[in-house]
Amino acid sequence: MQTFVTITAEHLTDLMSTIKRLTGEANTDELTGLPNRRSLLTELHRLERINKPFSLLIFDLNGFKKLNDTHGHRAGDNALRHVARHLHTAVHIFMNDLFPARLGGDEFAVIIRGNAADGHAIAHIILTTLAEQESISASGGVTYRDHCRDLTDLMGRADRAMYIAKRDRHTVIPGIPPYITDRLHLTGPPNTGRRRFRDS
Repeated sequence: MQTFVTITAEHLTDLMSTIKRLTGEANTDELTGLPNRRSLLTELHRLERINKPFSLLIFDLNGFKKLNDTHGHRAGDNALRHVARHLHTAVHIFMNDLFPARLGGDEFAVIIRGNAADGHAIAHIILTTLAEQESISASGGVTYRDHCRDLTDLMGRADRAMYIAKRDRHTVIPGIPPYITDRLHLTGPPNTGRRRFRDS
């Protein structure tokens, strides 16, 4: 005996709405409302396919652990929301040439469309105005896509540059392109063991 299911336009609309909601939840950071790591990787691969120039800024907050330990996780969560608000504002200011995301913890990333000079200048503006307007200090590394072998190399260099900026107390520094590190036989700072950017 066969059973037939009648799908009305209303049912189909409800189904599409549910799929859209679940997809949005899977690609959005719950605390900040920013795109998450999955969304960031999707956008990076999209820009690769259409061959658009861009830089990647990776940054985290200075003293975030102390903030949590001293004032509690609610204060830490509020700080993260302030960062998200600041990044949303930056997207509007730079006419949607930015794609911000929260990677996890107090770490964020921003894809900056444009050339290498644009990437470094905008990264510097984002982090300096974050300190000035929100009183939140951050350190970051920014790397231009064409200076790297592939996306994994891009992410790794931006990540290492961030740790150098934090160590040397800079706001943001550029990652060293591979043709320079290869020539100088540099390996960068010690491996932190974190593989959060691996796309597997």
